[in-house]
Amino acid sequence: MNLKMKIKKDLKNEINNEKKGGKDLRILNYYDLKEGEKMKVLLIPDVNGELWTKFKKHGPNLKLPGAGSVNCAYTSSGDNCPACQKGFDLLNEFNDTGDKAYKEEAKRWFARDYTIVSVIVLESPIEVNESEDHNQVKIMYLPYAMENMIKETVSEGQIDQDDIPFTPLVIKKTKNAGGWASYENSYFAREKIEEEDMEVFDDMVVEQYDYSDLDIIPPAASSEDVAKWLEKAEEVDEKAKNGESTGGGSTDSGSAKTKENPLDRINKKKEKAPESEPEEQEEDDASQEEEAQEEEAKPESKPQNSALKDRLKKLRK
Repeated sequence: MNLKMKIKKDLKNEINNEKKGGKDLRILNYYDLKEGEKMKVLLIPDVNGELWTKFKKHGPNLKLPGAGSVNCAYTSSGDNCPACQKGFDLLNEFNDTGDKAYKEEAKRWFARDYTIVSVIVLESPIEVNESEDHNQVKIMYLPYAMENMIKETVSEGQIDQDDIPFTPLVIKKTKNAGGWASYENSYFAREKIEEEDMEVFDDMVVEQYDYSDLDIIPPAASSEDVAKWLEKAEEVDEKAKNGESTGGGSTDSGSAKTKENPLDRINKKKEKAPESEPEEQEEDDASQEEEAQEEEAKPESKPQNSALKDRLKKLRK
């Protein structure tokens, strides 16, 4: 008898996430910052020395609750990707007809890019999510504008890569001309954290992640995997277009159209602008703020404007 008796190691996290309504407290909730507020963090490499990891998912751009998502076959496995091909076919229709509806539809089927980094929060005006293991290293979905800033700073020689883990990164939330959330004014601080200052973390849980084995990154997908997902997603999309229920529980922002009552419309007008930038930007900050759309309502918390050592003393208690 050749049974596979090993249970997947992320079962505990899966169970805990179900209890919390799917909320992953390992994720840094920088998106809760208000306009003009700043959060100071240190970028920490993973156990293999990688500053960040990247992946692409088909599905999020559909914004349909029942469609699910899948890793891009081309970027994850080097296989031909049926979902990418569907997007290219729609773009060809746009080029042939000039009908912009094809172009907009193509965007829905293309993959969304994600960049993940690990950080330690030094200062924050908001309460930072804390996981049950109290690990001070948080996972951050890096906004596109911040990623560009980091790349330019390094390529222009303004910061040495060896200094990155000791140079505070100031996350500053603003709004662009369209009134959407932006992080383009984020920057590296001038003063570094000395290596001996890191000793304040000695009595805390500070465990680096392994990006090659991180459960929030979808597994590599083959052409067959994507084809199966695509078949299901097309069915869900067709139902949504016909006004049928697509199921799937909680929805992404901008999910399938449903009939709204007048009170819903009034409340929507009162809400602040979505935490994203316009769709025209190649990889907008919205793609890294999707977690914010799924967060449960939180009670108002007291601000944490303490300096590094004050904050860490508080965490010790």
